[in-house]
Amino acid sequence: MNKCNWPRCICKATGNYCSAKPKSGPKEKKPIKKVSSKRKEKLMDMKIMHKNDAAFYLEIWQERQHIDYEDQKTEITSFSILHFHHVLEKRNYPEYRHCKWNIVLLTWQHHDQVTLNIDKLPRVKAYTEKLKALHDAGKLKNINPNQHSL
Repeated sequence: MNKCNWPRCICKATGNYCSAKPKSGPKEKKPIKKVSSKRKEKLMDMKIMHKNDAAFYLEIWQERQHIDYEDQKTEITSFSILHFHHVLEKRNYPEYRHCKWNIVLLTWQHHDQVTLNIDKLPRVKAYTEKLKALHDAGKLKNINPNQHSL
């Protein structure tokens, strides 16, 4: 029986040698995929949108107290996009993306908890239900987007 040439082959541990031969030669390089013009446009739009988001969050950070919305006690000490929670999600309600009343400041623990189990955050849940009811009634479109809360 032939002995295996692979230094870390499992057959050396078991004592039953395999007949496998190690791959030799350099790995085959894959070419860089070309980005289509349509994808380039989308990437540029996303880049601009993220810059607009950052400016929007900074404006809110400068206007509001840095206190967690849920417990009204915990102070948020550092600026991070993780602390800004869209009550009505951006993916489902893109028209409210840059409305200040749709943003609440949360600690990162509470922000994670919103996606896991919003029932553990009664203030955020109540505000979410209130905004969804107003949206369903068609009353949110008339509200000033620079208003802080409803």
